[in-house]
Amino acid sequence: MQEAELEVLLKPILELYTQIEIELLENIASRFDNYPTIDGSLEWYLDKMQEFGAFKQTNVKILAKYAGLSSKELKHLMEELVFRSALEFKGANLNALLNSTANRNTLSSILNNLENDIKIINTKALESAEKSYMDVLTKSTIETTSGAYSYQESIKHGLMEMAEKGISGATYERSNGKIVRYSLEGTVRRDILTRAHQASFETQMNNMRELGHNLIYVSQHKGARVHKTNPIANHAGWQGKVYMLDGSSSEYPNLFEATGYGDIQGLAGVNCRHHISSYIEGVTKLPTRVNEEENERIYQESQEQRKLERDVRKAKKELAVAKKIDDKDLIKKAKGKLKQRTEKLNDFVDNHPDMRRDYARTRTIEEHEKMSKNTQIRGAETKINEPTIAGEHAGKPMAHEEADSGKVNPNFNDTGVDGYKTNCQTCVAVYEARRRGFNVEAHPNNKSHPELEKLSHASWSIWCKKDGTKITRKDFLINTIADNKMDNVSFYKLMQEKLVPNARYTMRYQYAGTGIHSSGHIVNLLTDKNNAITIYDAQSNTVVQGDVNIMSYLNRVKWSQVVQGVKHNTQPGILRVDDKEIDYNIANKVMRKAK
Repeated sequence: MQEAELEVLLKPILELYTQIEIELLENIASRFDNYPTIDGSLEWYLDKMQEFGAFKQTNVKILAKYAGLSSKELKHLMEELVFRSALEFKGANLNALLNSTANRNTLSSILNNLENDIKIINTKALESAEKSYMDVLTKSTIETTSGAYSYQESIKHGLMEMAEKGISGATYERSNGKIVRYSLEGTVRRDILTRAHQASFETQMNNMRELGHNLIYVSQHKGARVHKTNPIANHAGWQGKVYMLDGSSSEYPNLFEATGYGDIQGLAGVNCRHHISSYIEGVTKLPTRVNEEENERIYQESQEQRKLERDVRKAKKELAVAKKIDDKDLIKKAKGKLKQRTEKLNDFVDNHPDMRRDYARTRTIEEHEKMSKNTQIRGAETKINEPTIAGEHAGKPMAHEEADSGKVNPNFNDTGVDGYKTNCQTCVAVYEARRRGFNVEAHPNNKSHPELEKLSHASWSIWCKKDGTKITRKDFLINTIADNKMDNVSFYKLMQEKLVPNARYTMRYQYAGTGIHSSGHIVNLLTDKNNAITIYDAQSNTVVQGDVNIMSYLNRVKWSQVVQGVKHNTQPGILRVDDKEIDYNIANKVMRKAK
């Protein structure tokens, strides 16, 4: 799986933990927001110590509130990794790979390990919050007792220091004795990415062994980690090469020995961004290897960018705490610091062409609160909330010829995976996304993929209105229940009356057949400036135009059905979509980057 795709899947979990950190910081600040009423150091200190028990209980409730959500997101992430790993083997039996004993065991083991990781992180977060509370309390008591500062000044300083440090999720001691604190969000990112890569790699290797493949290509990227003395930690040295999964030869070294797979510093270790894929001699084309000198330069630049991003996150936490205690002076200072640090980060990215803004790494506090309310449905009115699908930002809008040409569902004729012939509900949305500039293609429909299965029953669920409201059947231009008995001729006339020029729609219908559950289909409808209608089947890349051909096409539609003994007149349901927003949460689960 590409790194950009993984980041998309990881984002909902990181947003949860960003919100957890915000709420823990705000809980601390709220305990000290009554400092103007302080009139006695000992009495105040004892009051705050009595509040400590309630403070701890609130912290536990904050974590408990998100526990169920994070478990659900983690399970979805790992299942998606297994699913996407299986998709890379064209022609293979998809269900057999997904349900193999090896892959089921891998998924179970990774999920258990990850749940234990999260429990440890949560415990560390609670301990860090408690220590931060005591640090503010002790520091303010000492400083005011000594006469160095007033209570008000001391608490302000203490809360701002606490906000800049944030809540830690892990600590470790370096060889020189220095204690290093990982932020809560940083710890979650590190641990989940590591487990995610392990899940992806292990299932990929399971599938390769199942299919008799033994050569593996390790991806490459600019800015890979550099280490002068440790070859395993020197990712720049072993990336972009082919290895043997089992055994070795003079041409192909062993994957585990050469890359240190399984070691925290090696391939799939901490913060590793590489992925693997099957290599077939004489068939697979390899890219030109990244220049190692250029790689080291970009690596150093990326480290500087990560530091600037951390500085922006710290400033945003300070602003959140200042707002919580409603201190106008602190709010003004925090806003100034945030503006200065954001400008510094933007200038750095603008002056280094190989770097790009990763908004997910700096989006905290208000941005995340807005995102949680809007769930990125509307996309973005600002650059910060710019939507992506499978890691792809929208480029230049595509004309019909560029958006179709088989690019929506390029594997339609793949005989090894039936799901490319039953994914019409995804294809219509992919076509619209491509018209808007997203270079994506459709996943196959498979019952092991819950979002695709859900979309097949409610194809409209991937759309929403401009205000973020979800689409329902009531929003259809033409609903599936007809007032009168329809046929191909009368319905085509209705289409000509209802559809407007230069617009795009979807049309869903049931095939003529027996039973309430006879199979259905969905296609795109296009109108030109003269309101001439085109039926475009994005799944099979088929175009139907002209009155006679369209009426002939509509002969396949089921015009009535009996439900609980009552006969209903039915017709295709038509929904205009070019004036709708895409629900990017769903799109990211059913679309992938075009190859």
